[in-house]
Amino acid sequence: MIQALDGIEGGKPALLCLAGNLCSPMVFDRFQVSDFMQKVRLDYLGTPGPWDVDSIGWEIVRFINKLGNIPVILAGYSAGGVIAISAASKSPEQIAGMALSNTGPCSNGHGSPGFALELKEHFGDKAYMRSFLASCFYRAPEEAVLEALWQYARCVKPEAAVEVSASLRQVDYREVLKRYRGPVSVIHGKLDTRRGIDSVEMICASLPQAEVTLLETGHTPMWEDALGYQEALERLIARVFTKGQ
Repeated sequence: MIQALDGIEGGKPALLCLAGNLCSPMVFDRFQVSDFMQKVRLDYLGTPGPWDVDSIGWEIVRFINKLGNIPVILAGYSAGGVIAISAASKSPEQIAGMALSNTGPCSNGHGSPGFALELKEHFGDKAYMRSFLASCFYRAPEEAVLEALWQYARCVKPEAAVEVSASLRQVDYREVLKRYRGPVSVIHGKLDTRRGIDSVEMICASLPQAEVTLLETGHTPMWEDALGYQEALERLIARVFTKGQ
């Protein structure tokens, strides 16, 4: 069962935030949302499993069902973006909008194709894990931030992280994603060495309605350029709530 890390206010439109594999949902803390919305960070790694992105996508759909009839925008990056794409491909009518960052509908062009095997081998290696977490940013974050990220990652079940990583390299949502017709914002850190501009192009090929914003960041733009991310997100929210008016 998906875990909400923030209290949920009934009847209020929600931005549901999905972080990358092993990355704490705290990366969504630095930007604000409009007063009429609520930001809810979700944790999919603390669930009993299964942890493949297709199953987690269904869990997101069930989570949205429980929220009732409120507009929901999914904000996902990296593996969290794949999970958002997975959910949108399954139940497109339930998702009012999507903000996708440094992710893609398949793993073509991914800069770390063998990461699942590396992770399985080195999960207990603190130096390896901290190096991986630091590489999620173009410029390494402050030591206190890196330590907080490490404290989150070290508590994740190894089998959960490995299954997420392996499964996102097996799926291909490019065709089924075309079912989604709602507003989309692709907010991409263009200095990322894992997901390049080809990932942006793949998303836009499936979702031609997407608005693209390129930021001068690495893999985690919502943390590295919170203001730039927030401005792009506000444009998406405006599109969602003016649609059809």
